[in-house]
Amino acid sequence: TNGQQDTAFNNTFWISGPLLKDRLFVNLAYQNAQPTSRSNYLYGTKLGYAAQSMHNYHNPAATLTWNVSENQTLDVVAANNKTKVHTTIWTLDEPGNAQSSKEYFRSVLFNLKEDFYVGRYRWHMNDSMDLSLMGGYFTHSEQNMFSGSDIFAQRITHDSRGSNVYNVISAGSPDSESPFDYYKRGFRGDWVWQPGSHKIGLGAEHYKFYENNQSVYGDSGHYTYYDYAEGSPTKDDVSGIVIPANTPYMRSFVSYFGGPLTQVNRGAYLEDYWQALENLVVYAGVRRDNNQSMLGSGLRALNFWTTSPRFGLSWDVKGDSSMKAGFTYGRYSMAVPGVILANALNDSTQQYQYYTYDGINADGTPIAPQQFG
Repeated sequence: TNGQQDTAFNNTFWISGPLLKDRLFVNLAYQNAQPTSRSNYLYGTKLGYAAQSMHNYHNPAATLTWNVSENQTLDVVAANNKTKVHTTIWTLDEPGNAQSSKEYFRSVLFNLKEDFYVGRYRWHMNDSMDLSLMGGYFTHSEQNMFSGSDIFAQRITHDSRGSNVYNVISAGSPDSESPFDYYKRGFRGDWVWQPGSHKIGLGAEHYKFYENNQSVYGDSGHYTYYDYAEGSPTKDDVSGIVIPANTPYMRSFVSYFGGPLTQVNRGAYLEDYWQALENLVVYAGVRRDNNQSMLGSGLRALNFWTTSPRFGLSWDVKGDSSMKAGFTYGRYSMAVPGVILANALNDSTQQYQYYTYDGINADGTPIAPQQFG
């Protein structure tokens, strides 16, 4: 095997019951992991790293039901999730041998937080009318935090001419610390009226999504030093910028992809179920939807309207519900998922800058850099 997991317990505590007889009911729950879940494993192409992860979470939740009157009910749900995973990593002197000597390499702390709230109000207005109102909110945030001796690691490679090139990179660590944030907020209302042989429904909804998942590479320092000097001006192999003769230079690089995206979906509908005959139901309805998407720059990426008519028939062939025949026609639409829009619409930017330098500091940063080009 390539791992070991210590014994841990997932604990659940709850209490429920009425606060006011026949009126107000509550249910409280709490989950956690005690002791902290712990696992050990090896990884890497040659299993050259040993890691220990410690995982714990705290999940409180509550539900409340309030019978406002004989015909009115309010339900509320609230929940929270806080999760932390702390991973310590060592390099092994003998890859694949968990018992060999090891040296501290890096620590990673993963934080996750979620909040969830939903409320619904229902009112049986009279024998022919009902009203339902609902609103909710969900938020999700996660982030990795890194520490270790390799946050800046100087690596020496060689270019095609055989001269030394000092490539100082961040080993992918601090660049990954940008948090991922997401939230969804929505409201919906439905009204049903049953006059005679009709059942008429009317409703509207409004949902807003937000996502910020920008990835950055090089923001913590990606420096490439070219210590050779050409006798005549030459061009950089990436950007084509002219490098002066007899000039060692340094090139820095930063890449950005993605960013904030806000999406708003709203719509309304009207429908009618008509008992036209004792064994025939006719359905007709229409929806009107609007979908908007905005980038972090303020640019409105999408804004379109759709109209979706629908029609249907249901025939109780024998009149006893043992055999039915039906026909439906309709147009259906849905909003473009936010993850697709985020990848398709957000910009990708690569930035190169060029400097002369007098030397290299111990952390890999340049001494006395002077930008040119």
